[in-house]
Amino acid sequence: MKKIRICLLVLIFCIVNIGAQEIDSQSYSFFDKNRWNENIFDLRIIDIPQAGILYCVDDSNVVYRVSTPITIPLLFILPINVTYYTSFWGINCLLADVTFGFKSVILYMGESEIPFIIFSDSIVVRALPTEICGGIPLSPGGMGIYASLEIVPFALFNHSKESYQIMYTGFGVSAGVKYVISRNFELGLKFENYFSYSSIEIWKKYVGLTFKYRLFEPGYYGIW
Repeated sequence: MKKIRICLLVLIFCIVNIGAQEIDSQSYSFFDKNRWNENIFDLRIIDIPQAGILYCVDDSNVVYRVSTPITIPLLFILPINVTYYTSFWGINCLLADVTFGFKSVILYMGESEIPFIIFSDSIVVRALPTEICGGIPLSPGGMGIYASLEIVPFALFNHSKESYQIMYTGFGVSAGVKYVISRNFELGLKFENYFSYSSIEIWKKYVGLTFKYRLFEPGYYGIW
């Protein structure tokens, strides 16, 4: 009886070991099959703006984001965007962007009331947001899903606690998921947090979608 048990244990171990090797082989085959043919390296000083639509948790407002489309001034030849992606990890650094909203006001002309849309008081200006991400390839043509962590070393923002009358300098930390749809287009879902350098209690939160479209294939653009 004891020998039978030992034989059964050996048989189960062999079956499990073979199954595990098969799973590893299939996983390797999946990753190897979908590995990108070449890495993506992109450096630009001019392009169409990256964009986003976000919900401000603190203010309960929808806001919009656009990145700088050109280096100012151009003579400095600073890149507005540096991107490097492999099949399993990547890094993306942006020069600057601004997040803003709109509000409706009433203009009075005589006895007439005219509704008008203007910029809201809420604003966030970000400098050098740097994103590090890692994930898995889904296609050899440059597709993949990544988890991302973004650090913003410098942010300028105001807060509804002071009716947007005070501008704070601080930093930002964001986490999210990015879907690299093609070599030209990316879509991201992010949860963002911004803290004041002077007071950690000044805390601004956003959640939303970001979009990135490269006007041309990745490469070196605007470098003279």
